[in-house]
Amino acid sequence: MASMTDDNLSLHVEDATSFFLEYTNRTVDLGESIDALICEMAAMRAETQGMTNMVSASEGGISRSMGESIPLAVRSRLDRYRLIPGINTEGR
Repeated sequence: MASMTDDNLSLHVEDATSFFLEYTNRTVDLGESIDALICEMAAMRAETQGMTNMVSASEGGISRSMGESIPLAVRSRLDRYRLIPGINTEGR
């Protein structure tokens, strides 16, 4: 696995934040209330970096599956923040 630099980590956090905003139909970050979720998504992205097009991997007796979808535990947390498109969401 490649070493993680501050710049690389910052990119993962930026990508996770952008994904959060797009997925939840928001235009502004909610600040500290979602920091843990953003960090978790950034860590997942960093962990799977370089594993595109892989379905599963096994290392030292540990198996991992990489699906295209968001893990259910993360998706359920994201859904709590999701806004319905088309409703006035000014300031959100």
